[in-house]
Amino acid sequence: MATFGGPLTTWGRDYAAVLGLVSISQIAYTRSGKDLQLNPPLTPAQDKVTIPYYNFYASDTWRMTTRFTRIYGLGWTMEFPPTEQDGKQVILVGADNNPISTERYLNARLAAALQGEVFNPQIGFALVGNTARPSKYPFNPYYGERSPRIAAAWDMFGNGTTVLRGGYGRTYGRINGVDLVLVPLLGVGQIRPVQCTATRANGTCGSSPSDPTHAFRIGTAGLKAPLSVSSPTLPQPVFPGVNEIPVRVCGPRSEFPAECRRFIHTKDILCRSKEPSTSRVAPHFEFWQSPSFGHLPKMLHFPSGHKQVET
Repeated sequence: MATFGGPLTTWGRDYAAVLGLVSISQIAYTRSGKDLQLNPPLTPAQDKVTIPYYNFYASDTWRMTTRFTRIYGLGWTMEFPPTEQDGKQVILVGADNNPISTERYLNARLAAALQGEVFNPQIGFALVGNTARPSKYPFNPYYGERSPRIAAAWDMFGNGTTVLRGGYGRTYGRINGVDLVLVPLLGVGQIRPVQCTATRANGTCGSSPSDPTHAFRIGTAGLKAPLSVSSPTLPQPVFPGVNEIPVRVCGPRSEFPAECRRFIHTKDILCRSKEPSTSRVAPHFEFWQSPSFGHLPKMLHFPSGHKQVET
């Protein structure tokens, strides 16, 4: 940012504001197409995503005796990966332009760390249709979301006053829509922010700080401040600092509810219940995108904090 002859922390900023001197101009360009062509300025970033979702469930209640009832059922869910009508979905790829597997990547880092070595391969970004294995999906569909459920109730004395209930059920959660729709759109390449920190009255961006004698001034130099130039296309894959098909499922969760209910009289009920549950992470998560590897990748979830859906 230009100081215009005075310290920025004292009067330099005020001086520029009063005279209408533009110290910084910036814009976020958007790109489109398979080769990520630069769109005209002020073109909004947008996508149109379709996520087919199917859920089937069958259940039955069997009153085996006057005192014992059994309930059982089976569900099946199919949530397809999101598809964008123009393929505007960015994923992480390796130097060979193949999608990076989270499991294999973390295992390789662990193995290297145990040997006192560093595992730091080249990582880039590419549209799903521009990888070495082009696909319309950013990750593979998962067809194994089967949800069995069984429960039973026993009327201990046959008069409805004391009933023991217990059961087991497994459920799968849905993946957050933000990760499915918004995150791929915000990937590296589709939105390109640029700025000019040394605007010039002649409509160019300088390589050194501007001063009042040649800085761009609103009105006298025009009404449109100069902007930095961005490349018309972007290589695929793009490797930041160099050149500028997986499975994903949420769950499952298994529950074992149990309850003992005692009717004291028509208005009072004494009830004791317990609902232990177990959750685990699906074993084949994949990196979608996460520019920083100093922390857990955005789309990787461990048991202590992964997404769950209650029954």
